[in-house]
Amino acid sequence: MKLTSDQVELLKTKYLDHAEDLRFRTGFDFKLLSGFVTLNLILAAWLTKNPLATGWLKAAFAIFVAGVAGIAALLFLRNNRRRKVIVEIMHNLNAALEFDKDCAYLEHGPINPKSNVKTTYWTPWYLCAVILVSFAQMFVVFGTPE
Repeated sequence: MKLTSDQVELLKTKYLDHAEDLRFRTGFDFKLLSGFVTLNLILAAWLTKNPLATGWLKAAFAIFVAGVAGIAALLFLRNNRRRKVIVEIMHNLNAALEFDKDCAYLEHGPINPKSNVKTTYWTPWYLCAVILVSFAQMFVVFGTPE
């Protein structure tokens, strides 16, 4: 099917919008992870100077840390789901513009080769960092003598 110039312009606009959305989501992930780690470092530093005196304070603090970690994990997972949808849409836009078709624009292959289809999602690594930082926080809380 041959695309009209209006259709090509619309696809280009959609492509640019989705590319910007991916850039935003990447920046959001970095800000979320750095904010989470910074908050936990601040809390750990405060705890080293002001240890929690009782078991129920330690338990309450652990619940707080787990809640913050849970919220961060949910935000990472939500962002990852949306990222997967955007990547699928961009693959469809590439197909519509024939960027993945052999010899459509180049003599010896497509603009986007099949090896470029694989997308790496960093969410599992972000979640590992959230878990590790949370465990480190628990060591600070429960490793301090009463």
